[in-house]
Amino acid sequence: MIRCSAIAHWFAACVVLTMIAQGTAEAEIRPAPWDDPPAYERSAPSLYHFWHSPNWPLELIGANLSDGDRPLTGAQPRIPEGTTLSAELFLRRTGVIPPEATLRLHIQGTGPAYTGETAIDGDAMEPGGVYTLGMELPLPRLRYSGQAVLTGQALEPENAPAPATLFTLPLMIEPALVDSNIDGAKLREAFGETAQRLNHAVRLGPGAETRFPISAEQQGEPWGGIGLVSRLEFSPHFERGQRVATLRFYRDGAVVETMPVVANTHTAFGNRDYYTELAKRPPGAPVFDSWDSGRLNETGEPFDLYLFAGTFALPEPQEFDGIGLAYEADIGLLEVREVVLLPVADAAGESP
Repeated sequence: MIRCSAIAHWFAACVVLTMIAQGTAEAEIRPAPWDDPPAYERSAPSLYHFWHSPNWPLELIGANLSDGDRPLTGAQPRIPEGTTLSAELFLRRTGVIPPEATLRLHIQGTGPAYTGETAIDGDAMEPGGVYTLGMELPLPRLRYSGQAVLTGQALEPENAPAPATLFTLPLMIEPALVDSNIDGAKLREAFGETAQRLNHAVRLGPGAETRFPISAEQQGEPWGGIGLVSRLEFSPHFERGQRVATLRFYRDGAVVETMPVVANTHTAFGNRDYYTELAKRPPGAPVFDSWDSGRLNETGEPFDLYLFAGTFALPEPQEFDGIGLAYEADIGLLEVREVVLLPVADAAGESP
């Protein structure tokens, strides 16, 4: 088991926000079982891109990954939010392992990262021996979903700024819905007294999509549209009028309507006031809520964060039993904090 801390550090504009890992835990290292064939030969090295640095005293010769009981396989394995990535690494000692050496698992997409480190006990490894090292990396919900890359890295005090890469693997992190914490009074103020909330929140990055279920009590009648409380994050470079996502309305498994989610019409960059030039321009999307960020912007002044209220009026009232949302931008992410159903009388507003 390793002690993990999440690192949020990527803005697509190379604006970096980093939360440093707060230490490591020592991992159990044990000799690899010498059954026939050896376990590391039964792992799937063809799935990974391997590197071996002659200056690093451990050679990675195999790896097994899972989300618990299910092995991760394929060219781009899928792993859900809310699970734990388990890694069994097969290592051969090829030199002297420096004190305070560590191994790191790092998952990076276009939003917050997941990072965990474990200390290596070099005294437990004989020269030339093959050993297994187990690591676990929790993937909490409402953090990041979408395309990402898992990297295994080796660090020592002397090379910490430039760790040695042992392997990389593309991943698809599947989104998991969580309960919304949006205040009901604010929803009614923004969308009308008869709007009905679905009570779901999610974060979607490139390639991620989800479906919001609708309760049986909310089915069986036509709706005029929906409202979306959301914001764009982790990149200030969304273009005004850019289609960032697509809504799909389902009935009995079939799509009955699709609608685009458009930047600066239905949603906008929530961190906009950090950037002087963005703050000068109106967001375009109606503001749902704002609050003090507790930080300073690029000019050293306090600034606010925002959520936006997007209204999607259907061309004609529709009955539907599910709403799908697919993120289509290749930068940043879309954070949805609530979805509401709008009766015909409340579904005012334009949707391109």
